[in-house]
Amino acid sequence: MNAFEETQPSTRGAEPRHPRLDSHGHSVPGYHGAGGTGTRLRPGAEVASGAILRGDPDGSGLTAWVNTGGRVLGFDVDASGNLVAADAMRGLLTISPHAEIAVLADAVDGDPIRYANAVVIARSGHVYFTDSSRRFAARQSRDTLEASVLDIFEHSATGRVLELDPATGRLRTVMRDLCFANGVALSADEQSLFVAETGEYRAWKVDVAAQDVSARGESPQARVLVSNLPGFPDNLTSGFDGRIWLGFAKPRAEAVDRMSARPFLRKVVRSER
Repeated sequence: MNAFEETQPSTRGAEPRHPRLDSHGHSVPGYHGAGGTGTRLRPGAEVASGAILRGDPDGSGLTAWVNTGGRVLGFDVDASGNLVAADAMRGLLTISPHAEIAVLADAVDGDPIRYANAVVIARSGHVYFTDSSRRFAARQSRDTLEASVLDIFEHSATGRVLELDPATGRLRTVMRDLCFANGVALSADEQSLFVAETGEYRAWKVDVAAQDVSARGESPQARVLVSNLPGFPDNLTSGFDGRIWLGFAKPRAEAVDRMSARPFLRKVVRSER
């Protein structure tokens, strides 16, 4: 989700891969939403109140479908038609077609998931999602914006990419040491993940089989796909013909760039907020 910007309803996943969604990112007719058979859910319509909206494919008739009580920043649809949602304040959730909410994961080996951000589901059912920061929890301030700003200013790089095997409930770390881990997408062959690293203005290509690789340097399993971007990279989604679409939260911040080599100054700025 956007660092430095709170949004009203947004459109995500312009070209989702999941067979329950059509080529325009809309649920196919027959999805059992809160209104019963035939309800169409518009992927990516979430608001600061914690609500997920549903509506018609043309964007009309938006209504609140469910409220998680947190802040959903991204979601995907699993093979059973459930939404798997990254909620910055609650962790990884599953939401049934009848709007029943359950927590899939809120900690890794006792370490809380502090800022669940983006999620993508492989055909195998494995769920890949980002935990943007292990330092600043959106839940503590009830504000995703403040936590993202603090994390990027401090630049301690504690974000990570996690994998959940829903069959066993097992969680593992795919990648760590990311400066605000953000959007995540799968390659067409589902052998690689693309990950946006907001605080470093770059995106990575990482093997799905990678085990706890560090973003502090490239390796055979993780390489920088693109760097020195002109803005803060936010969400990622896979499109047709192997294309990857990457959105920016906003242009680069001169103040952040000036402090890039001044960790003490970053610490002072953070303490003043």
